[in-house]
Amino acid sequence: MGQGLPRAHRHAVRVHRAQPVPAVAVDGRPGRTADHGRLRGDARLAVGHRAACGARPRARAAVDPDVADPDRDAAPHRDAVQQRIPAPLPPVLPPRVRPHPRAHRAAARGRHERSPAWRSAGAPRRAPRGDGVRNANWSHRPVKVSIITCTWNSEPWLRECIDSIRAQDHLDIEHVFVDGGSTDGTLERIQALDGDVKLLTGVRGGISRAMNAGVQAASGGLIAHLHSDDIYVDSGVVSTVVRAFERRPDALWLYGRCKSIIDGEVRDNDFESKRFDWDGLIRGNLIPHPATFIRRSAFLAAGGFDETVKYVMDYDLWLRMAKMGAPIQIDDYLAAFRYHDGSLSTSNVWACHNECLKVRLKYADPGALERAEHYARHVIRAGKMVVKSFKGPAAA
Repeated sequence: MGQGLPRAHRHAVRVHRAQPVPAVAVDGRPGRTADHGRLRGDARLAVGHRAACGARPRARAAVDPDVADPDRDAAPHRDAVQQRIPAPLPPVLPPRVRPHPRAHRAAARGRHERSPAWRSAGAPRRAPRGDGVRNANWSHRPVKVSIITCTWNSEPWLRECIDSIRAQDHLDIEHVFVDGGSTDGTLERIQALDGDVKLLTGVRGGISRAMNAGVQAASGGLIAHLHSDDIYVDSGVVSTVVRAFERRPDALWLYGRCKSIIDGEVRDNDFESKRFDWDGLIRGNLIPHPATFIRRSAFLAAGGFDETVKYVMDYDLWLRMAKMGAPIQIDDYLAAFRYHDGSLSTSNVWACHNECLKVRLKYADPGALERAEHYARHVIRAGKMVVKSFKGPAAA
């Protein structure tokens, strides 16, 4: 009863139902007892509503003072009703944050598992496991890049190489040096460096073993090899590479274009970088080593550099990496390769080409006609290199 009224008013209705109204004489006519409980419909609700709200009684004629007044008798009940009117509700509280379903597992491991509500507030999510190179939506700290530099009596060019790495605007770079027994002050220059620097000394057995040792000692998600006589061409090289990997989280390696340093002068190469494909790579090395960056996990999965290969160990690795996946290709200059008499690849042209042919035949597995084509191409390329060697590196 009184479901359409507030709670306090419904209480008033109940109070007055329990109090029958005595007879009242109006205009000399005898009255009769009115029972609120017998009133029907709106009349019954109106009686309780007036009593609850403290409304003045309607005008009555010649009420006997000895006869009980229903409004007067209901006054104590009105006071009780008013005292029971509830206070305003407190402001709406935020919903209780439920614990994460796996919170008990995290607690058992000694770690705090944050709830989904914490993640929905815009906080960075936990990065996926792996080599640390992830999509930009996951990133909340710089990706660590390890650059390996192999040295052996490299004092004449080492400072320029180090300066090009120190000038990078990327925030997290690790520089790993692998020395093969220098005696010209190279070690002293490296040991004087501050920051995130590692030095491996006494690594013997060839350049391939030295580069593999550098990768094993590295802790970055991305690795690159920049020899002591090579440089990066500007301060944004590493950050450009990291952004490219973040846009392509599925890619395993990347390469860009490479300039030449001849007689101390940095020169652009005349030829444009060829688009990567397997057929082009098997015909010859089109990927410059100083301008190549690889995920460390992919490098280790590919087996690293073949330590039995002396000159074209990078080309041998590219062919194995290409079978794992195509690289990202950046049409920008990233590094510069120095030509000088002490360079291993420029001082042994014939041995380099012979080894390159063996590597191509190993991975191409050609038939008789294809094998003859490879030999013919090798002879032509070797002849061109002989002509260039007589004219000097400037003719290149």
